[in-house]
Amino acid sequence: MSKPPLRSGFATPAGGVMLFKWVALAIVLVYIDMQVITYLSAAFTTYELIALYLLTTAIGLFVIYFKWCKSVEDLRLEAVLLSEAFRERANGIFRHSTKQDLEDLRSSILIGGYYVPALILIIIPGVVSDLFGTLVATSMVSNWLVNRQIQRVVKENEKTTT
Repeated sequence: MSKPPLRSGFATPAGGVMLFKWVALAIVLVYIDMQVITYLSAAFTTYELIALYLLTTAIGLFVIYFKWCKSVEDLRLEAVLLSEAFRERANGIFRHSTKQDLEDLRSSILIGGYYVPALILIIIPGVVSDLFGTLVATSMVSNWLVNRQIQRVVKENEKTTT
């Protein structure tokens, strides 16, 4: 009897849904940015709008830079765990990810699932997308999102094992 495959929640159809949600959010934020810039252009000069955009982008990049540096240090430690999981899979050992497995890979989830999309939102021209990307990159919000994702994957794994 074969065991169910290792499911992390990101290399599964759920991961594709997550990507779709980020793309849809980016499209909505670009539309909102266009509307906000239309209203702001009546109140500010072009130079003031450029300064506002550069300020919000700089703040967002500052937050991402420091979060990214901390996560990259943790990624080096997680590389050992990932190589062990891939080795098990290559040897035909399949198992579901436990909550502890996912907690051990927290930095990978943060970078791939939240910091990269936040960085893309910050790079997209517009004040609203910069502010939203910065908000996603803050510790409180990103940790809440990762905890939510881990709980969802653990629940899915519990359903498939019972």
